[in-house]
Amino acid sequence: MKHIIREVCSIYLIDVLLVFFLLLADGFLLQEELWERQRRKLLMVSLLLLLSLLVSGRLGIQILKEKCAGLLRTAALAEPWQKSEPVPREQWNARYERWRRIREAEEARMASEADALREDIPTEAEVESYSLSDFAVTDIIPEAALRQLGSDVFFSAAEIDEETEARITGSSYVENGDISIGQLRYLHVLHADICGAVHLGELICNEAVAEDMLYVFRELYEARYPIEQMRLVDDFAADDVWSATENNTSCFNYRLTTGGHRLSYHALGLAIDINPRYNPYVIYGDEGIRYCVPEEALPYADRDAAYPYKIAAGDLCCRLFRERGFRWGGDWTGHPDYMHFSKTEFAEES
Repeated sequence: MKHIIREVCSIYLIDVLLVFFLLLADGFLLQEELWERQRRKLLMVSLLLLLSLLVSGRLGIQILKEKCAGLLRTAALAEPWQKSEPVPREQWNARYERWRRIREAEEARMASEADALREDIPTEAEVESYSLSDFAVTDIIPEAALRQLGSDVFFSAAEIDEETEARITGSSYVENGDISIGQLRYLHVLHADICGAVHLGELICNEAVAEDMLYVFRELYEARYPIEQMRLVDDFAADDVWSATENNTSCFNYRLTTGGHRLSYHALGLAIDINPRYNPYVIYGDEGIRYCVPEEALPYADRDAAYPYKIAAGDLCCRLFRERGFRWGGDWTGHPDYMHFSKTEFAEES
């Protein structure tokens, strides 16, 4: 609006100044008693300028009216939240409905991407028969293979073979006086991710809990309880923090307790961390959270919020492990370890 007023005022100002200077010149000529003909010409020019002033004034008023009308039309078309007056509830509801449709479209896109992951899996018509050797750890197991082979063949516990021993020696396993290779077992299990795709997983645990692990993960699989991935911690250089950051579920790793100086129950294959990125190990101080592992999991220290892969007290994962004599780290006071389950008399280790 200010620039419109300046535009009109400038028209008036120019005309007024011209008339002012011409009237001064006219008075000067009259005082000098110049020729009558010259005075008449000057008066004629002055009258013409006055007429121009009137015309330009009317033109300026018309411009001002048109500009104001344009602004009013623009304001009428503006979005509700650009107006200063209160917005009716119906308009806010319409805005929410528009964002809801956008969110649903995004969820549909994510589901489509998950379906695309299965496009490269052979169909039953393309594969005459499946065998367990067709699949590697982390592979998606097609429904056709599950129907043909059954799920039981994917759940197994075996002694550590030479290939696996070579894979873990010097990494998650070192020669020690606490546990030997012969006391460990290598497990294959099935697990479903958050999208429902079934993967082949692996873990190493103590032979004393091998049957417990198979039982729990078989039940979790049947219920399609989401677990993102299950790989040996050796795939992450035996670095539990790295493994946890990648939300990798793992069990055996010969190491000390987190931030401590005692042997962890992970070192004995008696403890397991489930979906660790979303279920962190948290230590509280006087002013709130003092320590969180992994650091990227800090937003998930809020256990009242809802998010994927969250372990909650009383959910299926907790119930199954407790049935088999495990304790949940989420029950520990002052330093809950929401990812952690261990089968030992004194389980407050990490």
